[in-house]
Amino acid sequence: MKQIRTVLLMLMAGTLALTSCKKDGGSKTSASMNLSVDGSAKSTSSVIATYYQSEKSLQVIATFSGGASVSFMIQNIKVGSFDASTDEVLATYSTSNSFADTYTGDSGTVTITSFANGTVKGTFAFAASKTGGSTTHITGGSFTSAYTTQ
Repeated sequence: MKQIRTVLLMLMAGTLALTSCKKDGGSKTSASMNLSVDGSAKSTSSVIATYYQSEKSLQVIATFSGGASVSFMIQNIKVGSFDASTDEVLATYSTSNSFADTYTGDSGTVTITSFANGTVKGTFAFAASKTGGSTTHITGGSFTSAYTTQ
């Protein structure tokens, strides 16, 4: 089931990337994401967030130099903590554009600390695995981004 959700998330990410250039004249929030992957710090300002109002879901995608990315799809979005091992959250970490290099969150949390006025902020940490059993640990994550509503 998680693999199907991951494929759907990747398809949504591609769609989001193609439609995210539209300006809505809203907030001028500086986007950022910081985290550690197995102890190695990463940061980026390439963060896109979309609130899918009809599904009450939020998608956050961040891309890092070298082709790595982190994404979350959170259902029933609100300020609070979400368990990355449930169907409420799909958290992924990818080391490249290849689906074979995508790790899916098995445990951990994504916490939304602010979700209002076109801006979302939060923190996260999760363990993720990919087909073949390889595991990675994402720790000390934080993000802020303006979001568009669809």
